[in-house]
Amino acid sequence: MGERRNINGLILIAVFAIPMGLMAFLYLFTEQVHDRVPYEYDIVENGDTLFHELPVFQLVNLDGDTLGRDDLLPYVTIIDFFSLEKDSLNVRTVLHGNLERTYRNIEWDRQPKPPIRFISISTGDSPEALKAYASKREEVDVDNWWILRGSPEEVYKLGAYTFQLMDFSRKTAQSEPFTAQQVALVDREGKVRKYYVGTDLIEERKIQEDLINLFKQDYPGVWDIRREVAGE
Repeated sequence: MGERRNINGLILIAVFAIPMGLMAFLYLFTEQVHDRVPYEYDIVENGDTLFHELPVFQLVNLDGDTLGRDDLLPYVTIIDFFSLEKDSLNVRTVLHGNLERTYRNIEWDRQPKPPIRFISISTGDSPEALKAYASKREEVDVDNWWILRGSPEEVYKLGAYTFQLMDFSRKTAQSEPFTAQQVALVDREGKVRKYYVGTDLIEERKIQEDLINLFKQDYPGVWDIRREVAGE
């Protein structure tokens, strides 16, 4: 009788222990894959994704000139938001440092000039700090890569529309400057076409590929992108 109880106990332990051990093994020794929660978007004719159009806004460049939505419309733009005051090292080495790989792969000396602009919007730096930062970026032409600033209300409103993130909509004039590790690709009609989380090598590669595909699909003949990958 005692032996039967022992056997039943071993069977019961095996029934529970083996599945639990297998689950623990799979969790600890296999790569976990987490799908991103998809954003809502509309499907457009060319199969690309379209979030929304940029809102009307007014910002100021390094020369003190006022620029708005209409000034961006002739160009395909890559937009990011940053703060030197709170995140200088990360901005220089990660956000802008990685985006510069895409920038360098564009043939800026072509004629006509490529209708592409990089737009970096400060969330609270002084004009002097922004000019000093721009002067140290030897490989970047300020005519191609615009650094803009504006009132906190205007900047955060634009960020909320561009990225559709609650972090922006919660910001007020009293909020501290911050760097958003997100980048948006906007077509020359002011429509946000793609959205990227960070600028690591994978995301930066996506930006290059999407930029090329955007020209091929939507703007045939406007500009023939010859150098599609780094080094070619």
